[in-house]
Amino acid sequence: MNLQLGTALMIEGEAHRVVAIGAGEVTLRRETDGRRVQILAAELARSADAASDTAAPIPLDADLQILGELLPEEQAEIRWWVGFLSDLNDRVKVATNAGQPVAPVFQDALRRAREAGHPVSLRTLYNKRQRCAKGGAAGLIDARRARVAVASRHQEVLQAMREVLVDTVDESTGTATRIFFRVRQRLEEAAQEAVTMPSAATMYRLLAQVDPSRRAMGSAATRRSLENRPEQFSSLGVSAPGEQVQIDSTMLDVFVRMPDGRAERVELTVMIDVASRSLLSAIVNPHGTKSVDLVVGLARALVPADRRPPTGSLLRDLAAAADGPQLVSEEELASAQQAMPYIWPASLTTDRGRVFVSDHFENVCSRLGISLVRAAPYTPTDKAIVERTLQSINTLFVQYLAGYAGRNVDRRGKDVAAGDLHSLAHLQLLLDQWVASVWQNRPHSGLRDPLHPSITLSPNEMTAALRHLIPQAPLPFDAETYVRLMPVSWRRIQAYGVTIGHRTYDAAELGPLRGTRSAHREQDGRWPIHIDPYDLHTVWLGDRGDLIPLTWVEGQRLGPMTADVWNHARRTRATHPAEPVRLEAAADTILYLASNPPENKHTARAAARRALPPDFSLPQAVSDQHAPPPVEQGNEDATQDTIESERSGHRPLRRWGVLEEEE
Repeated sequence: MNLQLGTALMIEGEAHRVVAIGAGEVTLRRETDGRRVQILAAELARSADAASDTAAPIPLDADLQILGELLPEEQAEIRWWVGFLSDLNDRVKVATNAGQPVAPVFQDALRRAREAGHPVSLRTLYNKRQRCAKGGAAGLIDARRARVAVASRHQEVLQAMREVLVDTVDESTGTATRIFFRVRQRLEEAAQEAVTMPSAATMYRLLAQVDPSRRAMGSAATRRSLENRPEQFSSLGVSAPGEQVQIDSTMLDVFVRMPDGRAERVELTVMIDVASRSLLSAIVNPHGTKSVDLVVGLARALVPADRRPPTGSLLRDLAAAADGPQLVSEEELASAQQAMPYIWPASLTTDRGRVFVSDHFENVCSRLGISLVRAAPYTPTDKAIVERTLQSINTLFVQYLAGYAGRNVDRRGKDVAAGDLHSLAHLQLLLDQWVASVWQNRPHSGLRDPLHPSITLSPNEMTAALRHLIPQAPLPFDAETYVRLMPVSWRRIQAYGVTIGHRTYDAAELGPLRGTRSAHREQDGRWPIHIDPYDLHTVWLGDRGDLIPLTWVEGQRLGPMTADVWNHARRTRATHPAEPVRLEAAADTILYLASNPPENKHTARAAARRALPPDFSLPQAVSDQHAPPPVEQGNEDATQDTIESERSGHRPLRRWGVLEEEE
């Protein structure tokens, strides 16, 4: 502000008035004793407690914000009044200096305002001129817009409401009336007497001010999660790929056809590099994530796709024949996987889930020289990057899959698990192809140029840029190390090979080992078989020596109509589920009839008919020529109990020695 003669100032708590202004000095007169003081203009400008009682105050930030929130026509009206009142002040000053009365000036101003479409009374004109002199353009805003929402007399109610909301974080969700009741109780306990509460409308306005997002009446889980949110978000500076890698698991919002034919949801485990946002590994796990699944995911991150055992193409061919085409061709996938950067994780940030603190996972990380960092309890913000990545995978990839279930039951479609679903192996292949071809080449919103925020980089581009300034040359593991990291299952080597998960694996190198026992006495002579849960085509026999690959025998029997045959079988099985208990009982009855002399064929046929499905035709030769043993007089109930017990799940054919127990 520019000082003028007569301006009143407060300096060091004493009132002064400007009496003279020089080139570099200002003469002040102290109001208490009339003493004159000369002070340099620069020193007066630096005086922190100098304040004028006549200068117009600078509009506050709140006033400027309200100006920006006005409608265009309201802003135009305020601009008109600012110019009009400025011209009025100049006319009043001219009339005053000339010794003329100012009343005609105000009457002329009223006429000009009325002709311009802004008619006001003389009192309103005086008020506008006074408010504009004190607050500038912000002083002309309607006072109802700038009014504080909550009066000072409600501060005690606001404080009590904040305390009640803090106390109800871990409670079940209630209504606003319960909050108001507890606020009243808290105020009465503090005042030791009955208090007068504001009206219900005011209480709702106070609650909206204290809890604008209405968390108190929303999800209890969300309320507890947000309560753990830190007061201020912060992140560690990461300057090199692999310096900080975050890992987490979540339930995937899609139904998958499991190996046993059931439709179930699976879990997704991802490892993401914070510096480049590269997905080091992403695997789907049936029946929940286990420590071996984490080790498999770590092995997939440490061994690039082109250095793993060369069975991926065979598995892709099998999945394509059984489940349908892939996202990209074999050549495009190979090119995309070669462009993916290899990043060695120096540290892994995990939560405190049971699988992440298991001895198995910790021992593997310790052997590999990877440090584990535990996030604080109930603090997902310690690994916010991987949490957000899981949501991105759901919106960018999962929701386009067959069998998408939505994030909750309220968002789930009708019979989403009854149609054609992806198998677990097919889903893993699609996920691998999507990561290599889409995610790694898609611009990431978290990789922005700080000086040019509109420029975003992809994870592949960010890794290349970081390594241009911070050179790295990590050496990946080879295929043998990858297999050695896989979980081990102990099996006997039969004459036909090895059976794992109802699949038969065999190789010519098993010739001298068939039927032999290993040197592992604690495993009763069984042999160690390394299994990649996401490569069904090959397993490896390893025993301190070379690894022997064993190929899935049935996986190579792919006919020209494999996809059509199995898709039809899946649809039939989903529409008309099999009845394994009744079929087993029917088979047992037929074998029982075939192994006993015919003495009561009517009882035998009736028992077989009850055991068989309605659409199953019993062979006439069996039903007519064979029957169960004769029923003694008075013992019909015992025979009926025997038949019913066989139908309810007993296996007579095992008791008769027809089949041998599997290994």
